[in-house]
Amino acid sequence: MMDGMSAQPAQFTVPERLVESVRAGGGPQDAEWLAALPGRFAERVAAWGLVLERIAVPGGRNSLVGYAYRAADRTPVAVKLPRPAPGTAAQAAALRVWAGRGAVLLLDEADGALLLERLHGEIPLRSLAEAKATLEATSLLRRLWVRPPAGHSFDTLEDRAGQLTRRIARDRALAADAAPLVDEALEAVAAGADDDGWLLHGDFHHGRVLAADRAPWLAVGPRPLVGDRAYDLARLVLDRADTLAASPGPRGRPGGGWRSCRRPWSCPPSGSAPGPCCGPWTPPWRRCGGATRRARSSIWSSRPGCEDGPRGRPRRQVVTSRFMEQRTGVTIEAIDLAAWAPAVLEVQAVAFGLGPQEVAVRLPIVGRHALQPGVIALGAMAEGRLVGFGYGMPNQRTHWWSTVIEPYLAARGHADWLDGVFAVTELHVLPEFQGLGVGTRLIRALCERSGLDRSILSAIDAETPARRLYRALGYRDLAPAVRFPNTVRPYAVMGAHLPLRDPSSR
Repeated sequence: MMDGMSAQPAQFTVPERLVESVRAGGGPQDAEWLAALPGRFAERVAAWGLVLERIAVPGGRNSLVGYAYRAADRTPVAVKLPRPAPGTAAQAAALRVWAGRGAVLLLDEADGALLLERLHGEIPLRSLAEAKATLEATSLLRRLWVRPPAGHSFDTLEDRAGQLTRRIARDRALAADAAPLVDEALEAVAAGADDDGWLLHGDFHHGRVLAADRAPWLAVGPRPLVGDRAYDLARLVLDRADTLAASPGPRGRPGGGWRSCRRPWSCPPSGSAPGPCCGPWTPPWRRCGGATRRARSSIWSSRPGCEDGPRGRPRRQVVTSRFMEQRTGVTIEAIDLAAWAPAVLEVQAVAFGLGPQEVAVRLPIVGRHALQPGVIALGAMAEGRLVGFGYGMPNQRTHWWSTVIEPYLAARGHADWLDGVFAVTELHVLPEFQGLGVGTRLIRALCERSGLDRSILSAIDAETPARRLYRALGYRDLAPAVRFPNTVRPYAVMGAHLPLRDPSSR
């Protein structure tokens, strides 16, 4: 746009994800809020003197976020209009307390809308390798933990614990067999409700941390409360418990990643039960988190006709992953794509039939991919040997691959699948390890770590085992007969909503 452009009326469509969420779980007031949302959002954009660039897609389930810039000086900003709910006002209050220290900076607020500094929403902390992401997350938490101001109106941990207790007790009748787990959870909640007077994020996990310009990473989307700092740590650990439990330890043992350096606590606080300084002390809110998680999973699995667990994750996902790891001896772990480029191309050459010249051409391409923002690379390891790999990244319309497939998608009415999606760039497994579920574990782990809600990829347009696997995982054809330059066989572009299905549960 030309310099000096004034603020223009914002024109957009509310993301489908937000619409479905409000219609599925909201009442008449939520329906009224949704109907008035476009007008309210446009009014606020105009009042702040902004030019709207685009709406975040697929966006969240409880708020509308738009990327804009100030017409006066072209400063990039983000506008967030949350869905009215208890605690919505507390988000702005917490951001004011933090004043940009470890969290996104609140620039202004009015009529329930928040004007925020713009972060890189397509690059969550989940894009880092597990160990690095956990170190960055715990470092960020130390900056967020401050004493709340006098006379604050934040909920306390005791309030949150009371809500959790009532929710668990209410569902107890749904699963008689889960009674012991429910009792354990209720006791753990009671033990962990002792307030400690720190301002907490309240919903801290890797998906709530985004890349930024003024700092490497900043937290977003708090559900603030005041209490024991272990609550935030427990939420962080439980967010990736399944991945941690399956990750290899120092000697490659399944579950070793959970037992080794992943534990954020090493010593009990002063005044706690006696024991060795670095003994196995478990904070109350980690015990509470584990106990409530077991109780909720048991209750969910007992509901008639319920195929999925909390947050839409299949109940059998964790059990199946660990079983396959034990059966095949193959572990899935993060790899440095640049360092492993020669090894991954050796696997691809065998699995895809590449010649030496093709490998030489692809080597610098893989190197460039390794430098892309948000790239995630995983390797399938068997006794220290790479037997499969997969990598991908948040899709950008400027990528060469996107420029090729865009006209094919547009012709089918699927051009929106180029935005806010995780592109699976390569996925290959050595022939002797195919048919053992290795490819399934790779692609599901990649998509889980992406933090996005949709995934896109291209596959040879034929009834191959790979194509059948993608369909079993939930991918559907978006555009067939796609022709890439210098290739003989046509390809099909496929897309799926996340999380992917578990083929073994069908």
